[in-house]
This record gives sequence, structure tokens and C-alpha cells, in this order.
Amino acid sequence: VGSTNMRHVGGGEYVSEVGEDDASENASWPSSLGTGSGGYHAVPTQGSESLMHRASMLLCWRKVSLWFAMFLVPLGVAAALACLWMILLWKGTAEEGMCLRPDQLPLPDPETVQLIGHRGSGGLFSENTISAMLEGVDVAGFVEMDLQISADGTMVVMHDDTLQRTTNGTGLVCQRDMEYVSGLVVKGPTVEIVPTLTDVFANTLKRRGSTRYLLDVKPCKTCASCKRYVKETVATINRSGVPWAQIYFSGTDARFLREFRRELPKEVPILLSVDLFYSSTARTKFMRMVEDFDGVSIFHGLAKVRPDLVKAVMGSLSPRTGGPREAYVWTVDSESDVKTVSCLGIQTIISNVPRQLSDTMTKAARPTG
Repeated sequence: VGSTNMRHVGGGEYVSEVGEDDASENASWPSSLGTGSGGYHAVPTQGSESLMHRASMLLCWRKVSLWFAMFLVPLGVAAALACLWMILLWKGTAEEGMCLRPDQLPLPDPETVQLIGHRGSGGLFSENTISAMLEGVDVAGFVEMDLQISADGTMVVMHDDTLQRTTNGTGLVCQRDMEYVSGLVVKGPTVEIVPTLTDVFANTLKRRGSTRYLLDVKPCKTCASCKRYVKETVATINRSGVPWAQIYFSGTDARFLREFRRELPKEVPILLSVDLFYSSTARTKFMRMVEDFDGVSIFHGLAKVRPDLVKAVMGSLSPRTGGPREAYVWTVDSESDVKTVSCLGIQTIISNVPRQLSDTMTKAARPTG
């Protein structure tokens, strides 16, 4: 539109000339003398560059927004579903709900709490070692340990059925004999060898003859024979001279625990160990699982979201004694968790740091002023 004239500039080249009536309209795109052959060419002005820059930034912002949406939207949905899950899962009373507000709760009196050293004192020492056990004995007089069986039938104090995580060895414990296992070093802050159950009994009884032991037995689902596992555990305890009144058992496999029940003296308590896997289990079904046992060893996260299970267990009777079932809680390492589980009525606490918790509760119990 407007008047545009073509002018010959030699060499067979032409350039366009904008008429006066179009000058103001096309002011942002003036003609400029080029170089080389003497022709003209059009170059954009600063205003045009600004417009292109803004368009580029807008496009970039849209891409960034899209990336944010791709990540943030699923995250928001997941958070909303988690909150909904917690709301639907919560089956406690308003009073029990206060237990989830530890900032408003007092610490329990240390005289009312029984601490148990988890894997001895696995938060300060290499787990399931003699040093860890002695620390747990000194602080609590009660230690928890895990049992595996070696290829030649020795009861070994170790959590995993494989050697890699906790030692410099490899393979399954039940496929290695004691000549191999005894030469391994346990990983962690203290340099020690892998102890046997006999080693732990011998060292801890010297320190405190009244020491109690919670033996966490592992499912014999790899190469270990269940019958041999039970037989060797019972035989080791008998040889050690530890009174059966100082022995407790726990485990996640109900069928395996029932095998132990048939071989153990009646006075030995057996607890079913339960974790968050049971968070959606109906209370009646849960109690049917527990009916053959003296109580539960419950993960603190499950106790928080299902206080009704804790209340149901502690309000029922043990088939062995006719008295109330017990609830132990694991693994409690913080002041806030101590307040919460104590508020729920649990008085036996399994901890990686029993000394730290003992000191904290003792300090809080001292009169001020």
C-alpha cells in the first residue's frame, strides 16, 4: 500500500523507494545505504529488536511454566492423596489425636518407661556388636538383637540374611560357615568382629547378671532350615545359663513364631512384630493375627496412624498368662516420638540411642528452681 517506486542503480539492480506518504508509516523500517555493490537493504531498528526479545521471553516463560506444571501438579496431587490417606486412616479419638502434637506434651517420667537398646545401641556403635550390647546393658539392662544361623549351625547376631551391608563379607549368612564369618569385620564407628549369640550372652552377663534379651528371629526363607534354627537357638540359650525368665522373642513371621512357641518354656513371652504394612488392616483381622501371642512389637509410625490397634492389643488378654497383652514400640530415637508413644500408653521403648533418651527424660524430670 502507498507509493513505492523502483529506481535503477546499475548492474541490473533495482531498489525500492518509499513515497513520502508512506514515510511516517514505515518509519521504524528505514532504508539504509548498503556496502559492496552499492545497493540498498532494510535493517530493523531498536524498537523491533525489543519486540522480538519480548516475544522470545514469552515463549521461554511458557516452556518453563510447562516444566513446572509437569512436576508440581503431580507433586500436589500426591500430597493431597497423602493427606486424604492419613485422614481416612486415622482411627483414634480426639484425645488420642492430641498425641500427635508432641510440642504440647510432657516427657514421661523415666521411672515409668522401660528402654530397650535396639541392636544393642546401634545409633552409637556398630550394630549388633559386643560394644553396642554392653552400652545397651549399661543404660537399660535390656537389649534387642537379631539372629541368623550359619551354614554349620551357629547362631550369629546379625540383622540381614546377607553379609554385604553390615560386614566386609559377601553372600548369605546361612551359606557361610563360622570360619568365614568369624573373620569378618562389622562396618560402623567401632571396629569389631561378628559376634555369636554365645559371645553376647557371655559378655553381657558378666556386666549385669539380670540383663534381659529380646531376640528378634528372622524368617528362614533362604537356605536356613526353620527346625534347625529353632533347635539351635533353644540349645544355645540352655548352654549359656541365661534364665528363661530373662528371654523374650519377637518376629514378623507368625508361623515361625508358633514353631518357637512349641519349643519354648511357657514363661517366655513372644511378640508379633508389625510395621506400616498393617496400616490399612481391619482391627478385627489384626487381632486374629495377634491372638496366639503375648503382644506386639510395633513400628512407631504404625502406632501413630493406628492408635486403635495399640489400644486393642493392650486391652486384650495374653493366652499364656491371662494378663494384658504388651506393646513394645520401635525404633524411637527422638524426644517428640517418646512423647507421642508415651501419650498412646506405650511404656516399653526400643531405641538406637537409649542413653540419649534416658538422659533427656531424667533431665526433664528434675525439679526446676
